[in-house]
Amino acid sequence: MLTEEDAKKLIAAALPEIQKTLIADVKQEIVRQLNYSMATVIRYAVDEFMKEHIVPEIKAQLLDSKAGILKATCDAASEISGLIQKAVVEQVAEKLSDKYSRQGILKVLFNG
Repeated sequence: MLTEEDAKKLIAAALPEIQKTLIADVKQEIVRQLNYSMATVIRYAVDEFMKEHIVPEIKAQLLDSKAGILKATCDAASEISGLIQKAVVEQVAEKLSDKYSRQGILKVLFNG
């Protein structure tokens, strides 16, 4: 059985290692917190820089290209609309053709 004296001796013997581990853990936590803080500060600085300097430049470039962008968008929309119309017409024509084919087959079968 472990006596109080034995427990005190074990704790005293382990104390340097316990202190060393605690100090290492505290240092590691400090480094982790510093890394997190630095990342937060850097992220904020980059966001502010982007808002102040980059976003206005991008908007200016887009405005300079507005006519071309609008034309390309309208052309694409027109082309897509034409493709959709063509596909719908083809699908309707195919269904009508199938219907007439089925009707012709049924007439031959039932009317002899």
